[in-house]
Amino acid sequence: MTFWCCKAKPNADKSDKRKSSVKSNQACMAEIKDLFDLFDQDHNGVVTKDEILRTFTSLRLPITEQHAEKLIKEFDRNGDDELEFMEFVSLIRKYLSDTDYPTQGMFKYFDRDGDGYITLDEFVKSMRCVGVHISEKEAAEVVPKYYTPGTDKMDYNNFNKLMKNLML
Repeated sequence: MTFWCCKAKPNADKSDKRKSSVKSNQACMAEIKDLFDLFDQDHNGVVTKDEILRTFTSLRLPITEQHAEKLIKEFDRNGDDELEFMEFVSLIRKYLSDTDYPTQGMFKYFDRDGDGYITLDEFVKSMRCVGVHISEKEAAEVVPKYYTPGTDKMDYNNFNKLMKNLML
């Protein structure tokens, strides 16, 4: 089972790289679709400002009504004040590629005991709470690469790197 977006193998030939790239893109789109479904609480195929507010609030992430409106306006291409899936994809890709992507709120959510670090257990439990079903084994293949040296936990900077790498 793959963990978010897989990267092409470095020694693969061009044909393998193309196949891997397609699989990687499909994996990324599947993850974004899962995220879209988390926001689309009434399952009508669109995300509204109220759904953005409710989802952020339920995840204990900071957001204002004005910021939610701004997100809708920025990515709503057809002017219906809602985000359809491909509009949502644009939003996710922009915010996950920005160097100033606001992971501080996410970090606080994942840092369940508030000690300034995220353990493997906290990571797995938090991912499950946001609807990403991940086993301890799957997480153990990825998360330790981002541990703060000499520890078995991540600080904010390493968490930020992890989240960007997983979703790009």
